[in-house]
Amino acid sequence: MPTTFPPIDRHHRLGLRYDRTTISVLDLYIAQLQHESLRPNDAPSLLPSLGTLEGWFEGFELWFNAIKQAKVPRLATNSSTKIALFIAAAAQLWRTPDKVNETQWELIQIFLTQGPSAIERDIGLSYPSTRGKWPGQRNQILATSEICQEIAKK
Repeated sequence: MPTTFPPIDRHHRLGLRYDRTTISVLDLYIAQLQHESLRPNDAPSLLPSLGTLEGWFEGFELWFNAIKQAKVPRLATNSSTKIALFIAAAAQLWRTPDKVNETQWELIQIFLTQGPSAIERDIGLSYPSTRGKWPGQRNQILATSEICQEIAKK
């Protein structure tokens, strides 16, 4: 039998405001972690285990170090969302950074450091801008995956 979870308006009971921004989603995530920590028997299991999170972090760290230390050292500080979405898509597609060839790294550098017009010109796909709103990031996730698939063809 499938597990049923409380309605999405749980944030009201936690005393948090959800305004569809990434920061409010992260606030809800942290509140859920605290709730699970304080009341493990009462809290629904909505989040992955610590072991799973550690595995994800190790993969993220591997990709981030390859990007920052070797392949794309001049990343803008305001491109953290694009980098995180890229790492998630790249880890699924290539598994590890050593599977990416130099031509692909050149296109990845364009994707991570340039704006939408350069991405469309050099990679051939458009990349949406969300202005920090959580629902719009779904489009960015899908576009990032498509861009990685296009780069992988090179």
